[in-house]
This record gives sequence, structure tokens and C-alpha cells, in this order.
Amino acid sequence: MKKLSISIMVLAGSCLLVSFISKNKANDYTSLPSTQCDTSVVYYKQQVEPLLQANCAICHNPQNKKHADGVYLDTYENLKASIHIFNKGGIVINEMEQVISKGKMPPKSHPALTPVQKAVFLKWIQQGMQNNSCDETNMAVNTELTYENSVVTILQNHCYGCHSGPKAANGINLSDSFTVVALIKSDLLIKAITHAEGAKPMPSPTEKLSEADIATIKAWAAGDMK
Repeated sequence: MKKLSISIMVLAGSCLLVSFISKNKANDYTSLPSTQCDTSVVYYKQQVEPLLQANCAICHNPQNKKHADGVYLDTYENLKASIHIFNKGGIVINEMEQVISKGKMPPKSHPALTPVQKAVFLKWIQQGMQNNSCDETNMAVNTELTYENSVVTILQNHCYGCHSGPKAANGINLSDSFTVVALIKSDLLIKAITHAEGAKPMPSPTEKLSEADIATIKAWAAGDMK
């Protein structure tokens, strides 16, 4: 009788354990947070505004007219009103893009932007400087750049046309991530996309990647190249 009672208790415990595991296994699938955030988009509210507040708005605000030079970056409205964008010889010039890409700001008396921060700024500008937000995202300004989420799209859009597949131009297959890493380590890819002196300019002598794309590849190269 005692053995039977123990057996019943063990069986009941087993059923409860199976029920608990099944219930929690179901929750693992159904409770995954859904997100509408596009990881290829830079969001002003979550990514750009924190950078501006930490690196720019301390000087560029209406209260600091002595050093702001009429450029106010404390709010989106002030930024849009004070950043000059004009057409010069058929080329659209964005003053903010020029200042950031050339490293003129922040000034040398302040900490420089990291390659990742610069890439975030330039990509946001390239995407039209939208006042966008995505509250569901947990993206941080310093989100790690990876080959899959940042680099491969640039290569697909600008390089795969010639440098992919078994008949890749000059035997350089940029659809192979190992080849890309090797070219980064040898400094050949960076020199090519920046049109450095002595290097063969890519994508072509008359075409150059945007400053945002170049900054993204440089930032990825400066990290672990995952």
C-alpha cells in the first residue's frame, strides 16, 4: 500500500512537471515581443537625439548665441530650421553632413564622435533627416554593427554587380564575407571605397559610396567585423 501511494505521488508529480514545461514552452513562443522597427532605418528619437544632446546641444542652443553660430540642435524643429541644405552645380550640399564627415564637429576641445556614432548621423541624414521614432526598439546609439545588419546591403547595392559569383571581376568575390574581411585587413577595400591615392577607386572612378556608407564600413572594420 505504501509503495502504491509513493507511485501515485511520483506519477502526479510527473504530470505536473510535464504540464509546467509544456505551458512554459508555449509561452517561449507566444510571448516573444513583436516589433515594427526597421533595423535598416535610423530613428531620430531613439538614436540621433541622444547623440545631439550629449555632443552638440550643449553649445548649439538658443541660449548660447556666442558659440552656436546660429545653428541650434537642441530640438528637431530648431535643427531643421538652422541646417542649410542647398544645390551647388547639381549636387545637393548638406552642411551638417559636411561638418560631420570631415570631422569638424565636435571641435577638437571636445571628445570626437566614434566611427559608429558618425555612421548613425550620416545614415540618418542620407535617409532624409526624418523626425521618426520607434518606441518598440531597444536599439542603442552604440548598437554593434555586424556584417549582416550593416555591411552586406551596401555591398549588394554597389558591388555585387561586378564582384560576385564564380565569374567575379578580377577574381574578387565580395559576396563572400571571408574575402571582404581579408580585403579589410589588408586595407585594400577601405582605400578603394575612399578613392585613396594609389588605389583603384571603387565602385568606379566616377562613382563613390555615400559618406554614410563609407562611415558604416569603416566603423565595422574598426570593430570585430562580426
